Amino acid sequence: SEGYGEATMGSVHRIGMALQHLRQLVLRDLFPDGWGLLWDLGPWSSFLDVGSGYGKVVLHLRLLAGMHSSVGVECVLSRHQIAMRAKYLCEVEAAAAAAAAHSAAANGNTAAADGNSSVAALPRLCGGGFVGASPRQPPGRSPSPSSASILSPEEAEEEG
Repeated sequence: SEGYGEATMGSVHRIGMALQHLRQLVLRDLFPDGWGLLWDLGPWSSFLDVGSGYGKVVLHLRLLAGMHSSVGVECVLSRHQIAMRAKYLCEVEAAAAAAAAHSAAANGNTAAADGNSSVAALPRLCGGGFVGASPRQPPGRSPSPSSASILSPEEAEEEG
């Protein structure tokens, strides 16, 4: 094995859902007043995964919560390359799904153009059920895997 372990997509999804409702699930009990919306994972959030492996957690959380940005840094070149390939395949699939949704909307099929259509087909290429639309996703705004970044150590140093 190349690593010490890997989070399952079910675990990542449960953690992501908990972080989306952090104030309600945890913080409210600690101090009932004063926890602003920014404590919950959402479109205003950024995520950094150091040692991101194949980038599954980075992409999953990005698409689940529709975050502003999600960045993974991986030092093992082979893992970085696999992550970049997975991100590329997700972008291709999202572009195809968005084009299909646009075409459906142009033809008056509003059910197929519901704002989350661009991520509906992603599980096929992105590891089963790890892609999901957030119930808090603003209407008409679909998360995009292209705003997730998988950086090699050299790229992380250049951006730092």
